[in-house]
Amino acid sequence: MEVITLLQIISHRINSLKRGPFGSSLKKDLFVKSRFLVYEQYHALNNDFTFQRYFINEEKFKELENLFNTLRQKEFKGELVS
Repeated sequence: MEVITLLQIISHRINSLKRGPFGSSLKKDLFVKSRFLVYEQYHALNNDFTFQRYFINEEKFKELENLFNTLRQKEFKGELVS
């Protein structure tokens, strides 16, 4: 498998990278004790993807998954969405 960096595949246009609306969709009262792990800035900043603090239930996961799929199909067609 070939490994490439994000800088090799992104456009260098202004605003070519965007954060999703997902963080604003997650309020602390939605968190549950386990199920779907919510990745946060801590993970990227500390290069530690084993840390587990927040989880969401399946209903919220599916809601965000549907939102992601809608955005990918409508607004970001042909672009990398992760």
